[in-house]
Amino acid sequence: MSESKYLNSQDLADKLGVNVNTIRRYSSLVEKVTKNDHYFKRNSQQGREYSTDDFKKLKKMQKLAKDENLSLQEACEQCFVVVELEKAEPKKAEAPDTVDQAQMELFAALKQTIDRQNTAIAKLEKQLAKIEKQNERLLSQNTMASTMTEDDLFNFQEEAKPKTEAEKRAEVEADKNRSPEEVRKEILEKAAEHQKGAARTLADMQLSDGKSHWWDRFFNF
Repeated sequence: MSESKYLNSQDLADKLGVNVNTIRRYSSLVEKVTKNDHYFKRNSQQGREYSTDDFKKLKKMQKLAKDENLSLQEACEQCFVVVELEKAEPKKAEAPDTVDQAQMELFAALKQTIDRQNTAIAKLEKQLAKIEKQNERLLSQNTMASTMTEDDLFNFQEEAKPKTEAEKRAEVEADKNRSPEEVRKEILEKAAEHQKGAARTLADMQLSDGKSHWWDRFFNF
């Protein structure tokens, strides 16, 4: 039998070794389990015709029912339903591995915005730290100034006042006429004064009788 030739019910019955009524029963069962009343090809008289593939499936169904001790319907389901479902089941579309171009561009723009914001925040933090240090330094200077007497302020201004060239030369000439012992004594005295100023206590900062703070001359309490 060629691939293009179809068998009628009688020819198929002869090949399977059954009668025509059995072929009709097989065909009705196939149409029932496949839920397709036109599973088999019909001729102009609406009689069923069977292809080579139909013949192979019906022969396999017949053999399963006989050799595997299956019901005819179970054998039919294995030979027709499972195969037809595999043919009809569409393949699931695979999810794309990559995000589309628009989303990629959006992610890139968001990342750039976040990076710029992080950079700006880091600069602001540095500026705040610098301002805090300046405030601490100013607060320390104000605290020191509030405890200075008028004499302290005068001495501080005198020490901070730059010396002229003539004053510097006079000091050099004076140092030449001093003995090493006098120079050593002066150095020790200055070191002691520096140490005393560095370790100034609250009691040292109190004004003695007859002295006033340097700012008292600007305010009248």
